[in-house]
Amino acid sequence: MTPPAPADAARARAPRRATGRGLAVAALWLAATATAQPAAAPGDAPPALRDGGVAQGARALLERYDCHYCHSERDEKAGPAYADIAAKHRGDPKAVAAVMAVIRKGRHGGAPWPMPPLPQVPEDDARRMAVYILSLGP
Repeated sequence: MTPPAPADAARARAPRRATGRGLAVAALWLAATATAQPAAAPGDAPPALRDGGVAQGARALLERYDCHYCHSERDEKAGPAYADIAAKHRGDPKAVAAVMAVIRKGRHGGAPWPMPPLPQVPEDDARRMAVYILSLGP
């Protein structure tokens, strides 16, 4: 076996730069694995939400989109409590997608008032809110 040429050796040691295609594949993988996770067990917040800053960010989004008028973490108002939503979806691998759909498309029935659609909520914000809501234990 012949030793590698100096240019090949330098290239082998150099860190690889991310390409657009590689980043796209990584983003798709992250999105697929994030939505495939089952809801957290009671009292066991996902690792990303154990950091208070992430939870605060999700709470701020719930405030920004005026969710607090009809919902709260533990008490039922015009809409169900977030903890009740989490309990309903516990163990459902499609829970994040289901809660995101209700946030963005609304829902009629099941409560005294319909949940209005919020199409202005970006998908990323809806995902962060859904993950936070589903992390709440009883």
